[in-house]
Amino acid sequence: MQDVVKSAGNSSRKKRRRNYSMYYGMIGLIVAVTFVILSTTVFFKIDTVRVTGSSIYTADEIIAVCGIKGGDNLIRTNMGKCADKIEAELIYIETAEITRSFPSTVEINITPCRETASVQFEEGFCLLSSSGKILEKGSEPYEDTIIIYGARPTEDDELWEETPSDVTSAVSSTADNSEEESEDINPIPEIGEHFICDKDNRTEILYRLIEAAEDSMDGKIDWFDMTDYLNVSCLYDGRITIEFGAVSEFDYKLKLASNIISSKIGPTTEGTLKILSSGASFIDKAGLEQNEITYQSNISPQEETETDSDNEGEETTTSAVIHFE
Repeated sequence: MQDVVKSAGNSSRKKRRRNYSMYYGMIGLIVAVTFVILSTTVFFKIDTVRVTGSSIYTADEIIAVCGIKGGDNLIRTNMGKCADKIEAELIYIETAEITRSFPSTVEINITPCRETASVQFEEGFCLLSSSGKILEKGSEPYEDTIIIYGARPTEDDELWEETPSDVTSAVSSTADNSEEESEDINPIPEIGEHFICDKDNRTEILYRLIEAAEDSMDGKIDWFDMTDYLNVSCLYDGRITIEFGAVSEFDYKLKLASNIISSKIGPTTEGTLKILSSGASFIDKAGLEQNEITYQSNISPQEETETDSDNEGEETTTSAVIHFE
């Protein structure tokens, strides 16, 4: 009889514990929901916006563009969207990072654009930042920037992101068409957008060249030419033309060229440096001039022979092929 009473008492205590757990759980849930509602309506009102980082724009201009106002809720405000608006509408801002600082502060950190490259297109030059953002357009290259030739622009960058193979085939299929049709493929790019070339691999090459212009060879590269993207070249210090070939292993080729110029070529020597698959070769200005003289002297007899053959009609034309390494 005593065992039955004891068992009933244990069961009652367990039931009370379950009731208390449910009760406390309900209270906790109500408190949590209430806190969330108050946090997004009553609490955490923005009263301070702090702008850091150098910029040509004032803090008031940046805040006005991002759309954040005093009294907005700190949690509900879409910081990513506000940052995108700053980058899109204020051309000379490269990146804007916006963070929350509870209970009531927004911090905006600005990274300004660096004028890096003057990229040639059909009607002049685009001034590009280090990330490829178009800052200005003009008829001449911009001062203190590297010039890049041969980067043909296109307007629809979304096509490259979604179906690059289709676009590549479309561009290839129109390569033999008239100049008017090719101009339709290469419209003038818009300021504030990123420069996209008419072929996807050229876009990658362009950005690699912009990066190299800033970080390689002591900043003494005057221009890059990517017209033939299988034989990219540049002018170093106004005196040495460097031929890289294709951009595969481009970082290695840049380092090799830099080492050769600094250790094996005189500080005033002019010439052409060819980066080869197995090393490099250099011919100075005097050697280039001598090669040209030799070439001209060899083709002159050939032209005379061809002329004589044309006049006589019955003689066989002879020619000589001169190969220069």
